[in-house]
Amino acid sequence: MNDIQFSENLKTLRHSHHLTQEQLAEILNTTSKSISRWENGKTMPDYTVMLELSRYFHVSLDDLIKKTQTPMSDQAYHQLLSLLTSLALLLSLTLHSSLGNLFYQSTAIPLIIPLLLLGSPLYITQVRYYLHHTASGQWLIAHHSSLFLILLVTTLILALSR
Repeated sequence: MNDIQFSENLKTLRHSHHLTQEQLAEILNTTSKSISRWENGKTMPDYTVMLELSRYFHVSLDDLIKKTQTPMSDQAYHQLLSLLTSLALLLSLTLHSSLGNLFYQSTAIPLIIPLLLLGSPLYITQVRYYLHHTASGQWLIAHHSSLFLILLVTTLILALSR
């Protein structure tokens, strides 16, 4: 199985950065004809040009050359994020009601635990999504931030209401 897909990756990266073949050729000090050959899979650039491409597009050489994994769709990402946020909220409420009496003087402790447990995976999910979708400009930080903010505000309200 051939895992090399440089030509498609280069074309995708160039389009996602809104560059023409001529503009990319100028950046790399080469010709647009060379860019066209690379994108059509007729030739491959030498390793110094590949290094320059990976630096310019902020991707690893591995990501530049190999086939990429199928990305998570925006809808699936939002569903996963909503599910994780709901789970964190449910865990916060459960811990608050069951452990709240143990920490009467410091009621925030049982509420902070789920934030730490689920906040890290949410952040990692956000970063992975960002890294994967940076090239296509689909960074959806506002949606993630609003869900996490709702969780945080709910946690604080519960902590203060005790």
